[in-house]
Amino acid sequence: MFFQRNKGNILNKPSPCDCKRGMTFGQSGGGGMTKTLLKDSLSAQIDKLPYDLQLRVLDFVKTLSPKGVEGKSLLRFEGAIPADDLRLISKAIEEGCERVDANEW
Repeated sequence: MFFQRNKGNILNKPSPCDCKRGMTFGQSGGGGMTKTLLKDSLSAQIDKLPYDLQLRVLDFVKTLSPKGVEGKSLLRFEGAIPADDLRLISKAIEEGCERVDANEW
C-alpha cells in the first residue's frame, strides 16, 4: 500500500492522512482524500527521499502534466494562410510525403 496507518511505532510517524482521517489509503485513489490532504501526504513522502530521487519524482510528475495549448487559443490564426496556399501545401504532402522509399533506410 502507498500509505500505511500509524501502528504506534516510533519509526513509523503518522502521515497527515493518518492524523486527520484515521484510515489506510490504498492504490485505488485514497478513499475520498481532499486535495490538501493529498498534497500534504505527497509532500511528506517526497521529503523522506534523498534529493536525487526527489528530482526523479519531479521529472516523472512533469511527464504527467498536459502539454501545449488549448485549441481555442489557436483560433486567432484561422484564415491566416490563404486557401490557395493550403491547397498547394496539401498537394505537396500528398505527392511527396505519403510515399515510402524502401531504400531510404
